[in-house]
Amino acid sequence: MRIALTQKKKTWSGQTLCVWDLAVDLRERGHETFLIAPPNTVFAETAAAAGFPLLKAHMDGRAGLRTVLRMAQFLRENRVELLHCHDPREHLLGCLAARLAGVRALVRTKCNMLPLRNVLSRWLHGPLTSRLLSVSDAVKGVLVECGIPADKITTIYGYVDCERFRPGPPSAGLKRSLGIPEKSLVVGNVGRLHVSKGIGDLIRAIPRVVESVPDVRFLFVGSRHAQWLPLVKELSVEPHCVFAGHVPNETVPDCMRLMDVLVFPTHREAFGRAILEAMAMRRAVVAANVGGVPEFVIEGTNGLLVAPHRPDQIADALLRLLQDGALRERLADAAHKDATERFTRDGYLDAIEDVYAMVLRH
Repeated sequence: MRIALTQKKKTWSGQTLCVWDLAVDLRERGHETFLIAPPNTVFAETAAAAGFPLLKAHMDGRAGLRTVLRMAQFLRENRVELLHCHDPREHLLGCLAARLAGVRALVRTKCNMLPLRNVLSRWLHGPLTSRLLSVSDAVKGVLVECGIPADKITTIYGYVDCERFRPGPPSAGLKRSLGIPEKSLVVGNVGRLHVSKGIGDLIRAIPRVVESVPDVRFLFVGSRHAQWLPLVKELSVEPHCVFAGHVPNETVPDCMRLMDVLVFPTHREAFGRAILEAMAMRRAVVAANVGGVPEFVIEGTNGLLVAPHRPDQIADALLRLLQDGALRERLADAAHKDATERFTRDGYLDAIEDVYAMVLRH
C-alpha cells in the first residue's frame, strides 16, 4: 500500500511518537510510506534523515489554500492510496487535499476525549472520512454521542515497545546523581507536568504519605516543573521531591527503573501510553479512573485506580503499595504480563493493516 501520514505538532509528544512509530513500522512491513509535517521541527528533520519522502508544510493557523494545494500535489505525485490523519486541523486540510488528489481513502485517528465541536466537525468525521480509529472505547463513546455511527469506528489500542521498556535493575549512579538515598522507596511520575495531569493532586498527597513512610522520595520527570515549586514549599515537602526536568526519550526508561511505584493521577486520558510503558517495566501503578485507563488498568488485579481530583485517594493507594511489598510485587507482575501479552506491536499493526485494506476495498 502507498500510505501518507500527517503530523502537525511541533514538539515530541505521545501523539508525535505514535505517528513516528507507525511510519517506521509500516515501512518495515513493506508499505510505501510518506509523511507530511511542519518545517523546522524535530519530527520533520528526523523523518528526512531516515529517508522518508516528506512534504514540509505548515498545518497550523497559517495553513490555507496554498497548503491544501501543496498537499494535494504531493499526494498525487506519489500516487498515495490512503491518507491517515491524527489531529483535527490535519484532518480538515487532509480531507480537502485528498479530494483534490483523488486519494481513495481517508482515515483519522481520534486521540482525545474532546467532543466534536460543530456541524462541520461531525460532517468531516462522517461522510467525508472512510474510517475513524479510536484509541480506546471511551473515545469511541464520545464519537457515538456526537452522532457518528458506531459501525464506522474501530478501536485500536496502542502498543508498548517491550525492547525499550523492559524490566531491569535501577542504576545506582543515576539514583545518586538525582540525590535519592540508596535505600529510599521512589514514587514517580513521567510526562508533561501539566495541571490536567493531576500533578497538584499528587503533590497534595505527599504530606500524608511521608508521615508513615518518611524516607520515600517523589521523582517527577518532565518539563515545566517550576510552577509546582511554590506548592511543594507551602506543604514543606521539599526534601521528599526530586524534579529531574526534561530528559531525552532514550533516558526515560532508566528513570522509570528507579521508581517502585508510578502514579498517573490525570484528570482526563484517552488511553495512557505512559501507564502501559510503566506496566511493561514491571512496576506497580496507581492511575486515575478516567477515559480509557480502566480498559487496561484493572483495580486490584494489575494496578490501583483512584478518582480524579482526589489527593486523599492517591495517598491511600500509595500507602497500600509502599507498606506492602508483596502487593506491590503481585500487581507489578500482573501488569507486566498484561502489557506485554495484550498490547503487542504485531497485534497493533495487524489491526491497522486490516482497517487500511478494508477501506481500500470499498
